[in-house]
Amino acid sequence: MGQDRENACRRVAEIQEGHRVERIVRMDFVDRWVGPSAVLYRPCGRRRSEEPMSEYAQKAYEAMSLQIDGKAVAGDWFELTQERINDFADATIDHQFIHVDVERAKAETPFGGTIAHGFLTLSMLVHLSTSIPVDLPRFDGQLMGINYGMNKVRFINPVPAGSRIRATAKVSNVELKGSAVDQTRTMTVEIDGQEKPALIAEWIGRAVFA
Repeated sequence: MGQDRENACRRVAEIQEGHRVERIVRMDFVDRWVGPSAVLYRPCGRRRSEEPMSEYAQKAYEAMSLQIDGKAVAGDWFELTQERINDFADATIDHQFIHVDVERAKAETPFGGTIAHGFLTLSMLVHLSTSIPVDLPRFDGQLMGINYGMNKVRFINPVPAGSRIRATAKVSNVELKGSAVDQTRTMTVEIDGQEKPALIAEWIGRAVFA
């Protein structure tokens, strides 16, 4: 196991667009790309708990932590059209009639027409979140922000084609991870005119610092 870890924890130096780029290959499949102006975030062979701390990340963590369990903030409404549903069906090769066959969906389903794919509604979080006000500045030393994934997703209510949806966000957790800060937000996608939301998801965003 030790030898395997040593072999997996090798550094690979490459030339990319004229700059030296260093990739850390780890057994836990976490790798980081480091540009010429950045530092090495996770030295090879160190465990997560031993990661070097970033002063920039520490300051951002302290500011983000003040938002935990604050008020949920809503973004703008957005219409989910049948055309967009059809495009998503083509992109994912999911042409189930409840999504794309309007007449059959009216006749054979309790929805009264076509509905959006659950994963389409989930993917719309990327756009819906852009209109949610964020009471935080861009932090010094921040190199990038990445989508780190979801903890939990539940599809609660189908979204009829032509409905307006919007997202609300509430910060539920913030973690300092060496030179990165993970912020978990509880995202709720609401349907205009309906009491039940379309979905609730715990979404993790990672901010990476020098």
